[in-house]
Amino acid sequence: MPLKGLLSVLGDHPEYRRHLEEVAGSEKTPELVVREGAMPCYVGGLWHHRKVPLLGLAPRSEDARRLHDQLLTYLGDR
Repeated sequence: MPLKGLLSVLGDHPEYRRHLEEVAGSEKTPELVVREGAMPCYVGGLWHHRKVPLLGLAPRSEDARRLHDQLLTYLGDR
């Protein structure tokens, strides 16, 4: 079961809204620093609210697979 409801709650957070505005109004991609445990929800939220492609880099292939699996938890199977 996807956790999409959390993405709506995240969208109400003032710091998150500010970051969305920065991303939308910037020609240069801003650097994103998020705690490791919050990364899947935050990245999922960015995609959910912006509907644009995102590029994520991971140090190891296992980390990339884990992030992919965690994103599916928030976004569902696309």
